[in-house]
Amino acid sequence: KQISQFFNSPKAKVPDRKRATILRTKNELIIYPMSKTTTGIGIATEPVLHLNISETPDKIVEGIFNAFASNQFDLPHPGQSEWKDFDRQYLKSIGFKSHYELHKNSICVSLEKHDKKLIFTPTINKIAKKTWSDLSSKSTEVLIDATTENIVHVLNVTFENCE
Repeated sequence: KQISQFFNSPKAKVPDRKRATILRTKNELIIYPMSKTTTGIGIATEPVLHLNISETPDKIVEGIFNAFASNQFDLPHPGQSEWKDFDRQYLKSIGFKSHYELHKNSICVSLEKHDKKLIFTPTINKIAKKTWSDLSSKSTEVLIDATTENIVHVLNVTFENCE
């Protein structure tokens, strides 16, 4: 199964607050939407975009806005027996074999688009728990109509604030 096969629901809607995640590894940026299930849990959905770390600001910002455009909510929440397969497909789609490898080799920024602004939030990498936690106190906002260079600058500063 691919990630999208868990969410074939006519009930899926588009939220007013759109979310995405950007992972940075040594050589690439990985951008994907963070959609909401019916229980309110944020969950990675497709498409997953892999960009070279040195990609142009225009391409990076285009990837961010494509992730926002693909954001959904009220997706069916995966059943207990589906999580292992979902997790395996998630790791495969972002190019990792395990959560340990993912967390050891990447940092993460949470993005939110709300009204006319983008909110960039650095995270704490919790390798032992296989997750990231937002550092909301270090969030940075930029207007949605800022230049692509400015948006990417804020993204890079946010990556520097990750722990």
